[in-house]
Amino acid sequence: RLTNSSMILYGNHDVIQTGQLRGLQSVTYNGIKFFGLDSARADGKYDLNTTQVQAVISEMNRSDFNYDIIILTHVPLFHNAAELGESYDDAEYNKWPDKKKIEDFLTVLNDYNDGNMNNKFNTSYDFSSKTGHVIGCFCGHIHNHVQCYYHKLYMESFDTNGAKEYRKPATPDNSGLYKPITMDEDNLNHYIT
Repeated sequence: RLTNSSMILYGNHDVIQTGQLRGLQSVTYNGIKFFGLDSARADGKYDLNTTQVQAVISEMNRSDFNYDIIILTHVPLFHNAAELGESYDDAEYNKWPDKKKIEDFLTVLNDYNDGNMNNKFNTSYDFSSKTGHVIGCFCGHIHNHVQCYYHKLYMESFDTNGAKEYRKPATPDNSGLYKPITMDEDNLNHYIT
C-alpha cells in the first residue's frame, strides 16, 4: 500500500496562472519508480524540462537502479490524432515547440527497455545491465481516455475534469464517462500531420 507519498503535476492552466513548475517528482513503490515531469510552460507552450529529463536519465543510469518505470506528465507524449477531439488538435499539438525533445526522451526510455548505451540531452548512459523496463507513459490534458503504443511504448491518457463537450450520455458501456479510444502506432501515425 502506498502511503505518505503523493505526486501533484501541474496542468498547463496551473502553470499559466501561477508561473511556477512543480519540478521533477519521484516515488518508489513495490519495485516501480514513478517519475512526474513538468510538461507545460508559463507562456502556454508545452515542454519537457531538460534539467528534469537529465535528472531522470542520471537516476536510471545509477548502478543500483533496476526498477520498472512509469512516466507521468500532464500533456501527452504521443502525437495528436483526429479522433482525439478538438482539445488536442493540430494547433494544440503545435504548442510543443521542440518535438525532437519528445522523440529523444522516448529514445531514452526505449534504450532502457533494450539495454542500450547512448547519449541524449548531453547525458551519457549505459543501460546494458538494467533489468527493469518502462511500464508506460501516463497523462491527462486531452479530456479523453486514449490507449496506444507510440514508439514501442505504452501510452495512456486519463479523463480529466472540465471537458463537458466530450462527455457522452450515460449508457451501460461507458457509464457516462468519455468514450475510450484504442489505437496502435500504425493507426496513430495515420493521423499525424
